[in-house]
Amino acid sequence: MTALLRQNRPSAPPPPSLRRLLGGALVGGVAAIAFSMAVGSFVVGSTHRLQAATSAEASSLVAAVPSFVVLGFLHLAIAAALVRGGRRLQGAATIATLLAAVAAVGSAAMLLAGIDPSGGPRAGHPTTQGVNGLLIAAVVYAVAALVARPIAAEA
Repeated sequence: MTALLRQNRPSAPPPPSLRRLLGGALVGGVAAIAFSMAVGSFVVGSTHRLQAATSAEASSLVAAVPSFVVLGFLHLAIAAALVRGGRRLQGAATIATLLAAVAAVGSAAMLLAGIDPSGGPRAGHPTTQGVNGLLIAAVVYAVAALVARPIAAEA
């Protein structure tokens, strides 16, 4: 009787492949960066010994904290979908990761053209400030999407 009960027990799902783990780790790493930017923005922006000239920049840093936190949780959800999601969910996460790569490249191009993608005070003149970071982010997103993409042989 107990032998029959053991056979009817559902088996544990197989562990995710190394490719899916790598893709999820890359996107999860971006989530960790977003969370650290949130903490850093709050700490730097909320210091009480600021000069009057920097108070506007400090308040904009503190105002950006919720966006960084939401961005971090979004990246964690996408990383989890890349690692443990079903085929459809993993496909949607891969598409979201590819779209993030395209958005990072587009933002870098906008900065080089003199348009600030965040609408900040730099708008109006071309700059290279932040372009390297955006291009590195685009490469990370593209690599994560390529290594974690669903393959027909893998369920």
